[in-house]
This record gives sequence, C-alpha cells and structure tokens, in this order.
Amino acid sequence: MSDQRATHGVWSWLLKGIVVLACICLGSGAGVGLLYWHMKDEIRAKAQGVFDDALEAVLGEADRYGVVGNYPEGAAPQDKVYVNAAARPVLYAATGAAQGYQSQIKVLVSVEAPAPDVPVESDAAIHAMAVVQSQETPGLGERIKEVEKDVSIWALLAGKKPTAGRPWFQQQFSGVRLWQLGAGAQEPAEGSEAAETRATAPAREVAAITGATVTSTATKRAVRNAAEKIIAKTAEAYGG
Repeated sequence: MSDQRATHGVWSWLLKGIVVLACICLGSGAGVGLLYWHMKDEIRAKAQGVFDDALEAVLGEADRYGVVGNYPEGAAPQDKVYVNAAARPVLYAATGAAQGYQSQIKVLVSVEAPAPDVPVESDAAIHAMAVVQSQETPGLGERIKEVEKDVSIWALLAGKKPTAGRPWFQQQFSGVRLWQLGAGAQEPAEGSEAAETRATAPAREVAAITGATVTSTATKRAVRNAAEKIIAKTAEAYGG
C-alpha cells in the first residue's frame, strides 16, 4: 500500500509539474502574440522605411519609381522589380536573399541599362547594392554593413564629424557585370561583341571579409539572386 501511495505521489507531482509548465508556455506564447499584434503595424512601418531608404540608395532620388511588369494582387513591395527611368543610365532594382552563417541575408541591388523598356542582359553592370537585413556574428559577418571611419578618435573627440559613406564591402559590387557573379546562364555567341567584351573584361573579385567567408559568399548569392530576378522580369515584361 505504501508503495502504491508513493507511486501515486510521484505521478501526481509530475502531473502538476506538466500542468504548470504548460500554463507557463501558453501564457508566454499568448504574451508574445499579444505583443506582436499590438506592434505589428509599427514593425511593418519600420521594415518598409528601411526598404524605402535602401531603394533610394540604389536607384537614386526620383519623384517616383516605376514597377516592372505585373504582379498578383497583394504582392509585397519587396517582391517587385523597380525602375528609375529618369536616371542615366536607366536603373532597375530588385531584392535578393540567401542563407548566411546564422541568418538570412537580404539585399537590394540596382543594375544599369542603356534604355528603358528593354530586357536587362547578363552583360549589364551592377550600379549599387545595399544590405537591408542581416543578423550575422557581430565583428565578423555583420561587417558587411560596416562603414570605414575616415577620421581618427582624436579628431572625433575634437568635434570633427565623419563623412557619411557606404559600407566598403557593399561598394565592391559596383561595376561588377552580372555574368561575373554567375547571373544569366546563357553564353553569348562566339565572335559576337558580347563574347569579345567578356573575353577582354578585367577580372572583378569581391573580396571576402576575413573570418566571415560564409557570410561573404551568401551575400554574393543574394546579389546574384536579385540580378537574376531583374533579368527574368525585364525579359518577361519587354520580351527577350
């Protein structure tokens, strides 16, 4: 009898523990859900603000940006391809993403085109690139967003302000041809002007961040993803 009581006491204690733990989990989940519901508009507005700033950074200032092609109703702004037709050269932009070392890396990339309403080819050059989302290792992978300081600490203490600049890693992509990143799989015809351009084009290597090879490689994949999105969408919209 005493053994039965002891066993019953153990199971009763375990059951109470399970019930308490379940209540804690349910309460925590409900709290997180309530917090997100309360702040979801603010979160979306902040994310949209980051995207808008990045779009202006890669496409330049304009009264408005055009949208290339058609999209399903309710398509997110980040899923569309944009164009600044007033820029010279004309600029197209799209987002790309790839899995990094410990987070998904999202970028916004603009490429140059000689004229509006024509398909972008793989010989097009990248105009600018901006990282819009990453949570890589601080001091290593997160250096993809690092802006090099152009003043010493003593100058800062003396009141001199640093010049606003672009992250050095992101700047490396400007001028790189899309085919140099592997975007646009189709090879130009032998003897064509495009083939000659490729043969004589200088090598463009995007230097990896020391100690963050995975993050660097993932960023290149994200840029290539964005470039391929631009090539495909402009071909669909304008023929190619």
